Amino acid sequence: MVIELLKILACPKCRSPVEVKNMEKIVCPTCSSTYNIIDDIPVLLIHEKLTDFKRKESEFHSKIAKEADDAHHLNSLRVKYLHDDFLDPIRKRL
Repeated sequence: MVIELLKILACPKCRSPVEVKNMEKIVCPTCSSTYNIIDDIPVLLIHEKLTDFKRKESEFHSKIAKEADDAHHLNSLRVKYLHDDFLDPIRKRL
C-alpha cells in the first residue's frame, strides 16, 4: 500500500488517523477498530453497517422471490381458469 495513502486515511467510525499493522490490518488507535487490507486495498467498512446492509439485502431478495412465487402461482391459476373456461362448453356438448 502506498505510504501517501496512509496520510489521508481516517477511521470511518471516529474519523481519527489510522495505523497499518504488518500490511494486513489497519488499526485505529482511538477507537480500536480494525480493518482488513485485501490485495493491497484497505477495506474500511464498519461491521455494524455492513451487517445491516446484508440483512436488508437478504430481506429484499426474499421479498422478490416471494413476489415471483406469487406471480407464478397466479399465472398457474389463470391458465387453469382459462383452460377450464375454454373446455367447459366442449364438455357440455359431450
